[in-house]
Amino acid sequence: MKNIDTAAIRARCKKLRREIPDGVYVETYLADVEPLLDAYEALEAENAQLREVKDALESDMINSTMNLSLMTEEVARLREEARWIPITERPPKSGAHVLLLCETNPSKNTYVCDGYYAAPKEIVGGCDAECDTEYDDETDEFYLLEGYYEVIKNWDDFGSVVIGDIVTHWRPLPAAPDKEE
Repeated sequence: MKNIDTAAIRARCKKLRREIPDGVYVETYLADVEPLLDAYEALEAENAQLREVKDALESDMINSTMNLSLMTEEVARLREEARWIPITERPPKSGAHVLLLCETNPSKNTYVCDGYYAAPKEIVGGCDAECDTEYDDETDEFYLLEGYYEVIKNWDDFGSVVIGDIVTHWRPLPAAPDKEE
């Protein structure tokens, strides 16, 4: 929309008053123009304020949309982090301590333990052939047998033991709380 130059219109009205002596019709017309120009200027000022409000609201909306997008991504990340992942979907990274959901056989009771998965020939065993290891001639190393192991933190003899039950799911260990909490 084209802006009206009210100052130029007012100047033209004054000039018309000087050029047309005793023009009753022109004076009446010019008297009607002044309030219209005042109203137009007031509307222009209000319109400028509304444009500022509109711009601020658009900026807030863009920021809110960006924040909503970031929060949605964070919720998806936290859900994935807290999700129990079926072993059939993928095993945990070999050697990574995770929570394991185990099922006893045949009672189908479940329990959760701290443990890890040992992929074939990836985790070197710390004992001789009497442990659950297999010897590899090529590398001259004893490796833990492939499978799931429960971490034991209070035994002097073993740091982990083979899980004889069925491991069905796993999930990453939660982060430890801050010391301040």
